[in-house]
Amino acid sequence: MHQVGQMRTIYSNAAQVVMWLGPGNRDIEKLSLMIESHWNHCVSPNSGNNFCNSNIDPSIVAAVVYLVQNPYWYRVWIIQEVTAAKKPTIMFGTTSLEWPRLGRFLGRLRSNHYDPPAGRELYYLHDILPMIRLYNWNRSVTRLAAALYWSSTSYATDDRDKVYAILGLVDKGAGRLLSADYTLSPCNVYCLAIRAMALDCTAVPCGSDMRKQLARVAKACLDEALGQERKSTDNEVCQSCNGLENYMLILF
Repeated sequence: MHQVGQMRTIYSNAAQVVMWLGPGNRDIEKLSLMIESHWNHCVSPNSGNNFCNSNIDPSIVAAVVYLVQNPYWYRVWIIQEVTAAKKPTIMFGTTSLEWPRLGRFLGRLRSNHYDPPAGRELYYLHDILPMIRLYNWNRSVTRLAAALYWSSTSYATDDRDKVYAILGLVDKGAGRLLSADYTLSPCNVYCLAIRAMALDCTAVPCGSDMRKQLARVAKACLDEALGQERKSTDNEVCQSCNGLENYMLILF
């Protein structure tokens, strides 16, 4: 519990954060060279050309598939690691990929800037989405509801970490009052999070888009919390959920 509260400080103060994702291969090496060349000659402010050669060969396709299928990208804890870091770098074996450059490349890939090799459809584009969301993470979003909305596609081994893993990114509102406490049940954690989101909307009126986000997150949390309680061996009822209907009405 103590270490979780220090994560943002640790990663934001590090000179560099290196994410080693396993052994590399020749395709990853080629991808690294392509991204570096594309950044220097087509993307950087000094290049003067944002529309360089848009063709990619089969080895680049294979490298991207290898990259996006790594389970690392689907873990909720990595959000703080990547977004708080000053200089995040990905490594496969001894091959390094600078995260800002990789993220921009994947964004262009998903927007169909590149032409796939003949007979090779970019069937993996949907799998890039978690990485694109991470690259586009809105660092000005500081309330709990927005952070949970952005992390909603990520996974956690411990259900409570769906909330705890993003608390370090919350700078405003009632969400700042929450802290990691693994003595609480998942249901208690979710209910406390929902109440914090409701209080935020009480203190500062939420727009319709934010209310929809809150309602979506709240329903998902509530469904998961109740599911956890049904699995409980002692059949305890999550007492902190009493009166939650009132908070749901506020969110909707």
